[in-house]
Amino acid sequence: MQSARDERIPGKLICTIMAVVIVIVFVAMLHALRNRK
Repeated sequence: MQSARDERIPGKLICTIMAVVIVIVFVAMLHALRNRK
């Protein structure tokens, strides 16, 4: 019953995953800069 929706989900998942990864990397960089001080 959700076959039609499942086709659209992957695209949204990729976008959300990319956004989450970018945020995690950004936060990790901030922590790394703070730890260097």
